[in-house]
Amino acid sequence: MLKYVAGLAGAVAAMVAFRLLGMFDFTIRFLIFIAVYLVVTIFVDKAMARYGKKSS
Repeated sequence: MLKYVAGLAGAVAAMVAFRLLGMFDFTIRFLIFIAVYLVVTIFVDKAMARYGKKSS
């Protein structure tokens, strides 16, 4: 179950960014959605990996 946390956090952050940037064209909003999703997912995944190494 924990393997899905990074993707879920990324999706939630990207959806919030998508909703808040309604003033932009759909294409720009979609590109921002993808960028935010990737950045947050990678950040959370690396943080969880570091935490897993410390607690073992």
